[in-house]
Amino acid sequence: MKQLFTLLLAAVLCVSLGAASADWTDTWAEGFPDWTVDVHARAYQGQEGSCTLYEIMMTRVEDGALWIRSVCFDLPEGQETVPDDAEWVVYPPVPVSEAAAERLSALKPYAFIAGPVDVSAIRIKDEYLPGVAVNLLRDGETLEYLMIRDDMLAAVAIDAEGSHSLRVSLAEGQTWGEPVMSPPQQTGIDINEIHSGGGDDPYLEVFTELDDYYEISFSLDDQGVWVLCEVQCAEGVSYQLTDRCIIDYEVLEWPFTNAARHYGFPGDWIRLDQIDFRSLPTSSELAAALLETDGFVCTARDGVPICDAPDGEVIAELYARCVGVELERQNGWVHMQIGDPECAFAGWIREKDLAFGADIENVPCGFPDYVPAGGDPEHLYMSSWTDLPLYSLESHDTEPVVSIMYYMDPLYLIGRMPDGRYLVLLNDQMLYAIPAELVETIDAEE
Repeated sequence: MKQLFTLLLAAVLCVSLGAASADWTDTWAEGFPDWTVDVHARAYQGQEGSCTLYEIMMTRVEDGALWIRSVCFDLPEGQETVPDDAEWVVYPPVPVSEAAAERLSALKPYAFIAGPVDVSAIRIKDEYLPGVAVNLLRDGETLEYLMIRDDMLAAVAIDAEGSHSLRVSLAEGQTWGEPVMSPPQQTGIDINEIHSGGGDDPYLEVFTELDDYYEISFSLDDQGVWVLCEVQCAEGVSYQLTDRCIIDYEVLEWPFTNAARHYGFPGDWIRLDQIDFRSLPTSSELAAALLETDGFVCTARDGVPICDAPDGEVIAELYARCVGVELERQNGWVHMQIGDPECAFAGWIREKDLAFGADIENVPCGFPDYVPAGGDPEHLYMSSWTDLPLYSLESHDTEPVVSIMYYMDPLYLIGRMPDGRYLVLLNDQMLYAIPAELVETIDAEE
């Protein structure tokens, strides 16, 4: 009896989830005589009745390139037309060889294309890779993997010696930019399609077959260079890289102190076009040892005055381990820039009150823990999700300049201003002020 019920249930599921009739799409496709159209349709039972999920892929091979368009949409039962608001994904043409052009032009799109259309990432099936995306290859190389998005090509190439190389090219309108190529790597590489893409913040996430690392991520820096931004190692050890520090994920810093941050400029070893996966540091401490720390300074104790000039007016008194960059020295004073240069916050601190370069590692952070006024100290980290209004440093400003923050951005209380306001540093970049009555500091032992 149980077996009979299982068979009946399976039959019901087949009816509700099986391929839906796509006859109307044949007529619709006749409007695109220069394209090869392929349709996947699947019926399902939605909250408001029977629906069909359509995935349409269109390709054509022309002028030595593969052109692709795709769309994904749902239709209620009885509706048979592509919605006017359907969002088409249009991919820049992918260069192909003459042999690949002949081979692909004879196929339906889903015969050689795989991948989830609804996240705009598709890939070419392995057996059809030869001759595709030739713009990513050097002589004697072949593709082992290719991901195509409307804003990025990402691939793994293999050379005659069996070494693997990561390749990435960003869309520039309806063309592809100059590809960035990693040196040959002695490990297999796989690209995470879901977490890789172009857009405003291009990002590339890969997996390796190395024992020490299982996930490595890259992003574009301010100069448009692909650089390492995150490493997840074996046994859960991981760290993040920025343009001015390495962040140890194993140290709980967020959002109050910078204790997890090792300050310095990363060298060229983080560049995608120079990287060696096998030699990457396996901990944040090993990565920190590679930082160029010259030029970085920090306050060596709590209550360090920062002035508008040597022996000038006090701007604020800073807590210990407030980190900045040295701009110049003058008669025992250091001109120190805090945050990004764009924030234009700098002041003068006596040299004797500072630690320099690698000595920053030995200075405990003095930033106070806090909750927004009225917050619950028992839920210290949850309290930080509450938006705090941030004000400009001008004492007369009464309206906040920032009132919404991403909850993962650390907001440090780095000092007190003469009028009692807190001097705050958002995400190690921008300087603001907060009236003292808006936060409640908490003893670290609590």
